[in-house]
Amino acid sequence: MIVVAKFSLFIVWLMAFAVTCLVIGITFPVLVLLDKSQMLFKEVSL
Repeated sequence: MIVVAKFSLFIVWLMAFAVTCLVIGITFPVLVLLDKSQMLFKEVSL
C-alpha cells in the first residue's frame, strides 16, 4: 500500500510539474510579446 501511495504521489507531482511547465511556456512568451508591443506603442506615441 505504501508503494502505491508513493507512486500516486509521484504521478501527481509529475502532473503538477508538467502543468507548471506548460503554463510558464505559454505565459512567458505572451508577457515578452506584451512588453515589446508596449515599448513599440510608446515609441509610436512619442
